[in-house]
Amino acid sequence: MADDVDTESDDEIECSGMIQPPLIKQLQTILSEYPDDGQILKELIQNAEDAGASEMKILYDDRPAVQEPSTKRAPFRKYFKGPALVVYNNAEFIEADWTGIKMLYSSIKEFDKTKVGRFGLGFKSVFHITDHPVIISGDQLLVLDPHQDSSKVCQTMKLKKLHRYKKMKVEDCLKAFSGVFGFDQNTLECGHFNGTIFRFPLRQEETELSDNIYDKSKVDDLFMSFKDEAPVSLLFLKCLESITLLREENAYRTIDIGEVHYSVKIDGTTIEAVRSARNIMKSHIQVDLQSDIENSYFMTICVKDHGCDVMSKSWKVMNLFQGRSSMSSHLQKLSNDDSLSYSPNVSVAMDMDCPTNFQGHVFCFLPLPLTEENLSGLPIHVNGFFALNQSRRFVKWPTTDQIRNHTHTDKSIQWNQALVIEVLSEVYFTFLRELVKESSNNENDKAHVATVSRCIPNVNEIDEHWKILILPLKEKLEHSPIFFTPNEGGKWITKEQAVFFRQTKIANQVDTTLRRILEMYCQNTVEVEEHVWDTLQLQGKPEVTPHFINRLLRTSDAYLNCSDDEKINLLRYLLSAGQYNALDDLALLPLRNGTYIKFDRDNTSSCEIYMVPNSKIELLVGMEDRILSPLPKDVQDIFVTIVEEDIYQIRYLQEQSFILLLKETIQKNISGDQYPIYWNISNSSLDFNWLRKVWKCIVQEFPLKLHRFQDLPLIPEKLHDKEYQLHALREDMMIGNVSENISKCLDMFCIKVLKNVPDFILDHPNLNHFVPDVSIMNVDNAIGLLAQKSTLINFIQHFNNQSSPDQKNELLYFLCKDRHNFGTDSLKVLQMMEVFSTSQGFVSIIENKNLLTREIPVPYPSEVIQTLESNIIHFAKQLGAYELRDTEIFSNVLKSVLDKKFNTEQVNNIMKFIIENKIYELDETLYQLVRKVPFVTTESNEQKTAQELFDPQDDIVQKIISDRSQFPSPSISSKGLKVLRKFGLKSRKQVAPEDIYYASKTVHESSITNNINAEIKSKQCAIVTILAEREELFTEHMQTLDASLENVLMDMEIVQPLQTLTSYLPNLSWYRCNHIFCKPSKVYNGKYGDLVGFVAPVISPDTSPILIQKFGWNKKPDLEIVLQQHSLYVDNYKEEYKSEYLLPIKRLYTYLAEICVSVINVNIKVDKVWMGEGFVKPNQICIDRSSDDIDLKPYLVPLPKEFQTNDMKCLAERLGCRKQQTTECLISILHSLKSKYQTYDALSTCILPDMDIIIRILNKLKNVPGIEEMGVPIPIHSKDKIKLEFRAAKECNYCNAEWLKELAEEDGELMFFVHEDVSSDTAAKLGVPSLTENLLSETEGIQE
Repeated sequence: MADDVDTESDDEIECSGMIQPPLIKQLQTILSEYPDDGQILKELIQNAEDAGASEMKILYDDRPAVQEPSTKRAPFRKYFKGPALVVYNNAEFIEADWTGIKMLYSSIKEFDKTKVGRFGLGFKSVFHITDHPVIISGDQLLVLDPHQDSSKVCQTMKLKKLHRYKKMKVEDCLKAFSGVFGFDQNTLECGHFNGTIFRFPLRQEETELSDNIYDKSKVDDLFMSFKDEAPVSLLFLKCLESITLLREENAYRTIDIGEVHYSVKIDGTTIEAVRSARNIMKSHIQVDLQSDIENSYFMTICVKDHGCDVMSKSWKVMNLFQGRSSMSSHLQKLSNDDSLSYSPNVSVAMDMDCPTNFQGHVFCFLPLPLTEENLSGLPIHVNGFFALNQSRRFVKWPTTDQIRNHTHTDKSIQWNQALVIEVLSEVYFTFLRELVKESSNNENDKAHVATVSRCIPNVNEIDEHWKILILPLKEKLEHSPIFFTPNEGGKWITKEQAVFFRQTKIANQVDTTLRRILEMYCQNTVEVEEHVWDTLQLQGKPEVTPHFINRLLRTSDAYLNCSDDEKINLLRYLLSAGQYNALDDLALLPLRNGTYIKFDRDNTSSCEIYMVPNSKIELLVGMEDRILSPLPKDVQDIFVTIVEEDIYQIRYLQEQSFILLLKETIQKNISGDQYPIYWNISNSSLDFNWLRKVWKCIVQEFPLKLHRFQDLPLIPEKLHDKEYQLHALREDMMIGNVSENISKCLDMFCIKVLKNVPDFILDHPNLNHFVPDVSIMNVDNAIGLLAQKSTLINFIQHFNNQSSPDQKNELLYFLCKDRHNFGTDSLKVLQMMEVFSTSQGFVSIIENKNLLTREIPVPYPSEVIQTLESNIIHFAKQLGAYELRDTEIFSNVLKSVLDKKFNTEQVNNIMKFIIENKIYELDETLYQLVRKVPFVTTESNEQKTAQELFDPQDDIVQKIISDRSQFPSPSISSKGLKVLRKFGLKSRKQVAPEDIYYASKTVHESSITNNINAEIKSKQCAIVTILAEREELFTEHMQTLDASLENVLMDMEIVQPLQTLTSYLPNLSWYRCNHIFCKPSKVYNGKYGDLVGFVAPVISPDTSPILIQKFGWNKKPDLEIVLQQHSLYVDNYKEEYKSEYLLPIKRLYTYLAEICVSVINVNIKVDKVWMGEGFVKPNQICIDRSSDDIDLKPYLVPLPKEFQTNDMKCLAERLGCRKQQTTECLISILHSLKSKYQTYDALSTCILPDMDIIIRILNKLKNVPGIEEMGVPIPIHSKDKIKLEFRAAKECNYCNAEWLKELAEEDGELMFFVHEDVSSDTAAKLGVPSLTENLLSETEGIQE
């Protein structure tokens, strides 16, 4: 067969490369692996972060931009279509970035431990949105077009050369980018853009790359997914400080594209600290990988939606980079593994508001997708260099099978576990310790203490993968003082020192009581939440239990000081465990008389305590020491069990026991065993009501056993007033129809009241004694009689000491209800009765006459009788009480406030009451006291007096005073501020010179660093305004600087010079300072603008006269600087600008003239002087004119008419102008002309006018005596008609005969003839010899 035939080529190995799919297919594969969601924006955020950008903006640009289709002549047009998603950051690409953006499956960040992008999906995810990404950064523009040939996918262009590229239409680029994030025509011209712009034209139709059409709704979805995570997106980044979402839906807008839709940024209050901490962390990691690097800081993140503040949240962030020196060998090995290339860096962040619904999220610098898999169950957010799964959406953990089978896990999973166990546990431990420290620094307030507890993870809520944190964290916390106890004023202790109070295990009823017992016994009580108990495995540690409390009570008798409710709660708690036989010797058995005795197992009848039904308790008067006190139902039920089990001395009340106790009641309260017995109601605790109840009990419960009571004296017989005999089962008598409390009170004063015989004994024949109704008048009489008794004091003392509060209150209402006018004797008694309640108990009118008859929101600082009842007020006044006036009441209250006898809440309540009711208007004393009270809450949450604070509605003060603690809280309304002004709220009139100084210092420092913003400008305006309003501030002495404000301000840059021309002069620019503001000492008055405005700063002409005076701006400018401006006028003047220059020049010369006149030896020098039409040298101006002066312009011009004053003439003479036309002056001009034509070639047009001037000068000089000896230069004849030559008179000739001239020329002798325009007469008079004379003189020489 042919296949079996060997050929020579078969001996060679055939090699070939792998066949790569087209780029489009590769991109489709990438897009299929990663979803089209918010991760796209995260990729762009990661790019900005890795580039070191601090600011990022994302714009949805809905404008159509370029809509024309691409053509062969304009193939780039499709890259600039709209709408588009445009992303900006303020960092520029470096060469590595340009390289990395062009990579497909690999990344330059892949093994860079410092880059966030290594955790992302890659920039290529943007192809979900677009087919043609365009990137501008620095000086380059890059277009990525995967539809192009593989060699043309990446098209890079220089911005500055964009117009040179064939087929690139610059106008298309500008339509898309102009006005976007500062990009414009100038950007192309300068060839550089500060920052980076990504532009993604939205895919509007299906393409070969993707059928995913992107529109506004999908962009909205992108924005919404970002907004879900935005509030925490900046938490763990190292560079980015703000991210802003913008929209532009105006198709015609071409500038300032995009309106802010949403933003998240680090608040200005924490930005500097965050920035510093980030930089320190980065710099330390770069230089030291051996040591642990740790820092923490507070970060406030502000989120704004549609321009409104939506949220401002404060976080505490801690970072830890674990150095090699503290790593385990396992972690160190993984850290050094190049295939992993991860950094042992972990951060945590806690929401300082500690919301109950907080869910700890996992970050790889940016939050991983908000799914259940990325919720750690921790009470804090965790960030770290975690290894992620293939989709980069979740932390990589072992699978369920791997965990169950304990199979080998790959290195990335080992890394994650080691990072949690070693690094996260350490930073978590350090974080908790810092929270404890911060709590101590803040006096351990409830919020800070609670934060520590809430920061401890709940082992029951933590995700299974993250539970590996608990054991190492627990070990680190083993001996750490992380438990707070209020004992000894509050301290942090270890678990070995604590007694744990688990509130969930203790009923609410006994909670407060147990806390008091623990405090009373000085226990280190720690209220521990259940999740802390479980997480830290505190089982077996001292815990509050019934057994613990039982043992604690036996250590001392301190519990005996507890209240009744507290003792009942102790019983309830001790018995809740069912240990009924553990109460021996605890004095917690409550008796009816209010005492407590010890639980005893002695069963003798004399020690028995009875459980008495309510129906019989009132019958056994005086037996309270034998009766169990009424108990709450739950406790009562337990006592039933104790009685039934016969454990202690408690018994049910049986029939026989009841009769015996009733007998003892009569014996104890009435008399002994002999019947009939004498019953003096005045000396007995029993009344007829008691007897009625006894009979009622007998009728109801013993209908067939009345004989059982035959020996009991239960039938009353009246002997005398208030005296009876009681017979056994015979007659019956009852006390009158008043309440028991009134009866007892009256009984204490031996006021005997008999009532009608009750119905239950009406059948008895001897019940015919009636007692009149009880009335206040009868009580008045009875009390009046009591006043005559010598034992009155004893009765009074007995009543005051023995009557209960209810009895006293009821008696008071009884005495005053009818507004009866008591007799003189009664009043003496009533004045000694303690029936009026105060904050400290009951008093009599003799003890306290002060009567408070109005309601106030706080306890009155001293003991007074306080009531609003009109009847009680009338009664008290009748007894001699003094009703306090409002001025006295509130004066005492305010003084107590100033003495700090009230807490903050009470102070706020009383001050609110005083202000709302305008109490301060009652008198001046109250007003002054109110002014002294620090009740105003400041912006820093302090309490200060109104006169210590500034009015926040005074704009000037707001801008001057930077310390916000000097302003009331913003929550105070305008109405409230109006009231505070009455109490001395400071306005700008109270601003001190030190305040001005510090504000000026801020402006000065900003000016010299050219760091001026709107706030600084407004502060500067405020300083100027207040200085203009308050002249006295200038001279006030500042102790701190030992100088006056005026002297200090002179050298501070606080004055804004005039920025606009006072008068426009062509070719000249108004003086601009190096800084926006100037020192007052360097500024001139605005009215001198024409003198110095172009060379020195000047103030506005409408500046306050006070400022002008105080800063010395009335002084005239220095001569030197005025001369500088004069030089500018000279250098920049042109004839066509005369109208604009004329007035400023005149003012300047007027000023110079004034100096010339006023200062004798002043030296004024200028190169040129104004001559009316321009500037000339001083010696070209003639000051005085005479009728015979000749016109010598431009070589000598007269002083302008407007300068024809004595002062101006003086100035002109000082400047070097000629006094008048003199012979010397004329000769000098001739010499100037001679020099002019000797030094350069003059224009031919100059010769005729110059010659005209020369002739006029010569004609005038010819008549001057001796002129021929003065060396006048004479113009001579020249063959060159465009040239003038001069010779001395003796060297010239004038021709007095033409034939002689011809003769001389024939002889070839060189001779100079005067110019033909010079007459022979003039030449002769100027000393020019004639030709005849010259020839004759030569002839004479020959003859000789």
